[in-house]
Amino acid sequence: MENASPKEDIKKKTQVFAIEVLAILAWVNLIAGVIGAFILWDKSGSGDNTLLLGLSFAVGLQGLFGFVFLLVVVSIAENLIAIRNAVETKKD
Repeated sequence: MENASPKEDIKKKTQVFAIEVLAILAWVNLIAGVIGAFILWDKSGSGDNTLLLGLSFAVGLQGLFGFVFLLVVVSIAENLIAIRNAVETKKD
């Protein structure tokens, strides 16, 4: 088994770092969406302002769906890296 060149090692570390950053952004999106939805819901008062209630619902859903979307992208990226590594080892 060959040792990886420094260039390949840097490439793999960069890929792992990018995936970790994307996963962190997914969690930040979820947390910001939930907090934003709660703030808008709280500002709507006793329910007289239906526009703010609808907006809080939309912000909460955006946070949830953005979170799920980014986690799917992370999963796809991890799988592509695994496939690439498997193909490269078969070539050698």
